Amino acid sequence: MYLLLPTLDTASTKQADPVFMSELTIIENNSLVAMISPVIEEKLVYDALIAKLCHCESTSDPTKINQNDMGSPSYGILQFKVPTFYNFCVVKYGLANDLMNPDVQKKCADEMLKEDFDNVWNWANCWNKIRN
Repeated sequence: MYLLLPTLDTASTKQADPVFMSELTIIENNSLVAMISPVIEEKLVYDALIAKLCHCESTSDPTKINQNDMGSPSYGILQFKVPTFYNFCVVKYGLANDLMNPDVQKKCADEMLKEDFDNVWNWANCWNKIRN
């Protein structure tokens, strides 16, 4: 016996954080099989990449401040410089103007990478380290 539960169509619904659903199938002997949608897989890849960038940039320390990062300070878990944080995170993506908030920095990085994966240039040194 097969029972298919429908998946939520997130493509037609605009949400800040869409609910990711998987397709579930119940087969004989009460076994349960889940098929993960590509949207979830992409989210997991970005989350894993951002976690690695955080570890490389600041050893995942949200209070980290590098006073002399190529001539000007960089801040927080992803070591944003003030102009980059403000122009991307606050102005472009409408996130909170809270430079030292690790959740805001991670959300901003997620938005940057989704928009243009080549934005990894912001973390070029760490990107080179973690992909090798």
